[in-house]
Amino acid sequence: MNIETPFDLGQKVWRIQNASNPHRKPCKVCEGTGMVTVPRREKQILCPDCNGRAWIKVYPPAQWNVMGEITIGMITAIAINKLKDEEKETIFDNTGHYFKEGNTTFKFEYMCYETGLGSGSLYNDNWIFATQEEAQAECDRRNSELVQHPQ
Repeated sequence: MNIETPFDLGQKVWRIQNASNPHRKPCKVCEGTGMVTVPRREKQILCPDCNGRAWIKVYPPAQWNVMGEITIGMITAIAINKLKDEEKETIFDNTGHYFKEGNTTFKFEYMCYETGLGSGSLYNDNWIFATQEEAQAECDRRNSELVQHPQ
């Protein structure tokens, strides 16, 4: 069996990720000092909201971003041959059926040198792209869906 994969070993690809880039904001409770005064005691203590740091982390809504170029070092191809929903005889889709020509689908998983082979990050076709332009276009498309359908 010869299996054509969308990407090859050693190929440079661009990965995308859905993430929020937090930033620091001065704490409103202590007004950015890290300390608050306890009423009636006139005693200064660490601010309970920021734990004395004088700032808090603010997480804006997550967005899809192009994270950079990585190199494919491992490819796993998973071939699945099972009946389509309309062909099932029972509610179970993983028992009692035999190979049927034309029902084979493939799923590909990739690992890259920069994020670890064997025990690193696992990517599928939805997360890596051949060019930076393709990756950015997909991020723009997914981000527009987030705006239209917030979760």
